[in-house]
Amino acid sequence: ALLNSVCKNLPLPDLCPGEEVQLVKAPAGLEKLQGYRGICTRADGDKVDFGFMDGPMQGKVIAVPRSSVERLEPMDEESMQTCSDGTCGQGCSTSTSKGCQQAEDGSCNGGKCKPGMGCEAGYNSGTECDPSACDRAECKIDSSFVSQALDLVSVKVASMDSEHEECAIALRRLVETRSREVLEEVLRCLSDHFAHEEALFEEHGFGVHVNEKLSAKTSHANEHRRLLDKVRKQLSRGPSVPATFVRELLQEFHEHTTLYDVQYADFLASKGAK
Repeated sequence: ALLNSVCKNLPLPDLCPGEEVQLVKAPAGLEKLQGYRGICTRADGDKVDFGFMDGPMQGKVIAVPRSSVERLEPMDEESMQTCSDGTCGQGCSTSTSKGCQQAEDGSCNGGKCKPGMGCEAGYNSGTECDPSACDRAECKIDSSFVSQALDLVSVKVASMDSEHEECAIALRRLVETRSREVLEEVLRCLSDHFAHEEALFEEHGFGVHVNEKLSAKTSHANEHRRLLDKVRKQLSRGPSVPATFVRELLQEFHEHTTLYDVQYADFLASKGAK
């Protein structure tokens, strides 16, 4: 792109192939992919080819308008790393391109921030209550939300569908009790399921890529670790399990099955995985 501009005496492009970028405006129907990082593989006027470096589309390329991506500078990556470790919450300034940043007054209350998704209210705010007796809004988890979050798509592998249902049952119990004991049960259930799933990947060769950064198997396993670390971190915070955390966990488990697990469905089914 640079050489072409120089040879043709054109203005230098503001984005070149090989530069790291972030998807700040996802195409219609793919809104859940907003915020993911990638590489510009081609830049042609107002069109850019965006190659995903992480997430369920890792290794795949989509064409998007130039306005849909922003170049990542070194500070951008630091911001996203800070947000992803769960240290940023209310009191943080946000932007779709930089995740979250600490506010000028230095306030940050231990909430959670997702790259490109802005800051969410902290679930380590000291709010503790008996879910069966509390009438406060922050204590409630809407039953329709629970039903929707745990309505899981089939991944065409009987053992995986069965284990997904076991995880859903454990998560429903967590909604009802919000106890540490049940959260530990959820952790065991998720750990066993994720280990079995990754064993199937190895057995049948799912997601292998010559470039490890573009491996669907690697990104999937990384997402497993992220979810397990999220649960372990909450367990380390004490005996109570706030409703905000439970809602997040249900939503993220649902997104994991619909964005990640469906990627292996046809492949493993074609290999006869049980």
